[in-house]
Amino acid sequence: NQTQFLQVLQEKKLVVESQEYQVEKIDKLKISFYPQTVNFKGVLVIPQEGSYLKLDFSANASSDYYHQYLSDPLQGISKRIAQRKNQIKQTGSTQETETPAEEEDKNYRQRLESEPFPPQIKKKILKEVRKLDRMHPWGSNRDVQEEYIEKLMSLPWWQTTTENKDLAAAQTELDKAGKKQSQVICLVGPPGTGKTSLGQSIAKATGRKFVKISVGGVHDESEIRGHRKTYIGAMPGRILQGMSQSRVVNPLFLIDEIDKVIDNVTGHHGNPTAALLEVLDPEQNEKFNDNYLGQDFPYDLSKVMFICTANNLENIPNPLRDRMDIIQLPPYTTIDKVQIAKNHSIPKILAKYELEKDQLTFTDEAIEEIINFYVHSGGVRTQERIFSRIADKFAVKQIKDNLKSEKIDLAKVREYLGFRTTERDNLVDYDEPGIEKLCKNLPKGGIPKDGPSAGITLTTAIISALTKKIIPQYIAMTGEITSKGKVSAIGGLREKITAAYEYKLKTIFIPWGNKNHLNDFPSQVKDKLEIIPVDNYLQI
Repeated sequence: NQTQFLQVLQEKKLVVESQEYQVEKIDKLKISFYPQTVNFKGVLVIPQEGSYLKLDFSANASSDYYHQYLSDPLQGISKRIAQRKNQIKQTGSTQETETPAEEEDKNYRQRLESEPFPPQIKKKILKEVRKLDRMHPWGSNRDVQEEYIEKLMSLPWWQTTTENKDLAAAQTELDKAGKKQSQVICLVGPPGTGKTSLGQSIAKATGRKFVKISVGGVHDESEIRGHRKTYIGAMPGRILQGMSQSRVVNPLFLIDEIDKVIDNVTGHHGNPTAALLEVLDPEQNEKFNDNYLGQDFPYDLSKVMFICTANNLENIPNPLRDRMDIIQLPPYTTIDKVQIAKNHSIPKILAKYELEKDQLTFTDEAIEEIINFYVHSGGVRTQERIFSRIADKFAVKQIKDNLKSEKIDLAKVREYLGFRTTERDNLVDYDEPGIEKLCKNLPKGGIPKDGPSAGITLTTAIISALTKKIIPQYIAMTGEITSKGKVSAIGGLREKITAAYEYKLKTIFIPWGNKNHLNDFPSQVKDKLEIIPVDNYLQI
């Protein structure tokens, strides 16, 4: 009743049959004004032993009681109150000529007349509005129907942004050669290699709005395709939620962690991979079915530019992989990281801490020490955190010790960061038969060592062990080997040759099929290494 509702508003408590409940907040409050009464509906959130009790409620108050007691406590909770007060100020009357239901229906119809909804969409929404007309103003199903209509009308059906098709401008923005891309691109690389940033840059370069969702861990098809609107709390799937967020029909839509979708073929929750196939397939996505909209009401995704990201290409289900243009973003080498640190990470951190360039400086040896022995990933996020730690401690010294500037050299790295958190193998320790450098092909510990690109290296190690001949410690090699001794091309040559350079080796054998890739290497690497392409193991 109206007295209980006032007590909830003023004292945050609900008293029912002498039992008192503490009310934390009111959710989903809806207020309806009628000639003699005001109706309130919503959810009371009541804390209960580490959890919450949620009670649906409805309360009626007379218009006089509302104006005398309830109006002010509700002022900060509901926009409807402010609208109502403005109406009274403008008209001088507390009476409404239309019920809220009639007012809402009228608004829907006005939007349908004034906004350029496609004909079939307008017809569908008008049908739903007519259903709403036949519902009781206080009926429990009315809220569900209103929410459904509002979600339908909030989806972009005709709005677009002007796409920038100037490749020269795109090249300036992306700092890469422009070329025509297929509709669906998948960026594959370790964390921190700039996949999301590249997606944002492509959106900016092409003049599209950017929207991102993550599908990591998704095992239920309804996460992608939505729930039927008849269920309590039903919502559209993540794809249509993203489209509502973008407010246009042609955004750049980034689907993150597509390699972590759970391919649930036999489960009773449906298969999210199948739903994503419909999203990403240009032959199907013109009529994408979301359960919330209904099977007879498809949504057109054909104007969307989809970009997916993944850490591991092998974990992407084959049907999805077949529909995507794969772009590998390899982990940054030490050379890359040094340049990124000098040109991006350190200036960014100095700006963040409002430091001048000469207040906190780093020697080249210190930067390489940090990257080689304090950073554990192939990306740059960890790298930036490590440099931030140094800036944090320098800021404390500025205040406590009145330190004006600091030059970070090898000794200062130890002082600021402590002992090395990772170590590199000492290759001199392996000066015995059967041991061969693998240039990071083979990781430590219990990780399976089944990479085919280590074929010639494993062959050499076996021959070394059988013949008791020691392989010189300055030699490295990479290449796949066949049963006839033919050496085949491999991937990741850039990382492997850079590893040989970083370990200060002198000679590396590579497959003849990778010879053309050497043009992409910096001269500082090629000048320090003797790189020998081979097509048969006998040449080694």
